[in-house]
Amino acid sequence: MRTCENQKLDELIYELKRCRTMSDYHSLFESNLLKSVNFNQLLIFSNEKYTRTLLFENDLYELILICWGKGQKSAIHDHAKSQCVMVCVSGLLKENVYHFRSTGIFWESEKILPPFHVTKINNDVGLHEIINLKDSGSVSLHLYSPKISSCTVYESVNAK
Repeated sequence: MRTCENQKLDELIYELKRCRTMSDYHSLFESNLLKSVNFNQLLIFSNEKYTRTLLFENDLYELILICWGKGQKSAIHDHAKSQCVMVCVSGLLKENVYHFRSTGIFWESEKILPPFHVTKINNDVGLHEIINLKDSGSVSLHLYSPKISSCTVYESVNAK
């Protein structure tokens, strides 16, 4: 027998299957349905690095839950040929966006992502890194379309 929480996740995945565009995914992530999903049984935190849990995948996209421990962040990275819609499910995250210029990679902007704030990124928007701002941990949900098969990580960044 499914718990109520799992039924809500199943319902979210069912609705994702009906989406046809990135705008549809974005709208679904902003909906009250997402707020009703309880991810507690799926949370896996590590002191070493943020963790990724694959919740669902098909030929069009993959849905990944990421748990961010104290002080954890991603590397600055691109998304190859994928687009990403992400939402902070709990905690507080910061997204730094970077752009290529002829002389290197430059910081462009930042967004603070409180719970249920949705953002999107692809290589046309820029590169990004995600940083956990909460000592108690944060959780985010990411949809990559098409499934992300690779990304490039960048280490050096120039000043503004």
